Amino acid sequence: MYKIILIDDDKEEFVKIRMTIKENAPSKYSFTNKDFDFEEYKLDNFSSQKDIVNDLISLINSKDISMIIIDYKLLTDSQLFEGNKIFADICKIVPKFPIVILTERLDESLQGFFVDADKIYEKSKFFQLESTYSKEKVKNLFYNMDSYMSNLSELESQLTLLIGEMQNNKMTPEIVNKINNVEIELSKYIPLDHCKAEELYSAEDLKEIISLLSEANNLIKG
Repeated sequence: MYKIILIDDDKEEFVKIRMTIKENAPSKYSFTNKDFDFEEYKLDNFSSQKDIVNDLISLINSKDISMIIIDYKLLTDSQLFEGNKIFADICKIVPKFPIVILTERLDESLQGFFVDADKIYEKSKFFQLESTYSKEKVKNLFYNMDSYMSNLSELESQLTLLIGEMQNNKMTPEIVNKINNVEIELSKYIPLDHCKAEELYSAEDLKEIISLLSEANNLIKG
């Protein structure tokens, strides 16, 4: 089941977002059959944007959520959070995670950030249930979640196979290099604190492998 996190400061907006997605979801996805669901994010629990980002990254890392839809500006009883900056911070850490901004201020949302146009939705058009714009944007939401989960699963499978190969055949520069490349790509989908090789081998073993890799690279360069 896909879980979509909704971050907004307006209760009516929550209703509109849910209605729009349920109405225009591709036919193979059914809200009734629990193919997807929503969770309203509680902004009042946080005192800073950094805390919000850290919490969302933790949810992404635990694989509890499949997408984030966030408003451009978020006003609570005590302060104003900038949704576009929260968006930018998450994209820096996990650029492949599905996240979009809902806004009526397209120019302001883009200002100072390089943002994929597919990740910025214009509210008034998005909420027009029968419009082509709304149907296409909702379709994109599910396509992005599908792609994210498929690619994440494939990368994790590759990593599992490589780790098994490393354990069975001992650590070689080639295998460590492959693991490193897969983890670089995987880190775009979920946060990675360290290399898997670090869990399995001592610092001395890793130093030896790094040295061998360096020597191999020097030979390739001539």
